[in-house]
Amino acid sequence: MDAERVSPQPNFPLAVDNSRSVEEQLERCGNLPAVGGGASLDDRMERIEALLQEIRGMLQSMHRRMDAMDTNAVVRIENNSLLVIGVTELSLAADIDSMRKG
Repeated sequence: MDAERVSPQPNFPLAVDNSRSVEEQLERCGNLPAVGGGASLDDRMERIEALLQEIRGMLQSMHRRMDAMDTNAVVRIENNSLLVIGVTELSLAADIDSMRKG
């Protein structure tokens, strides 16, 4: 009768083994890129941001050149019109910019 009343007892050696297994698996989580301090992801993000900055700089430079080309095209058209009526030519934007810098 007493044997029927006794509840199941814990298996401590099994619990210890399972705890070790869980600990080992949790330690391996450090190998995941998003968990390992995010160092790998941080490095990649920094490289991507640097490339984006470089691309922005290139686009700004291209935008300035295109603006200068547009301005010069307008001045050339105006100069052609002025030549027909005999008025002095206007300076190109590139010439004006170089005079400002020089």
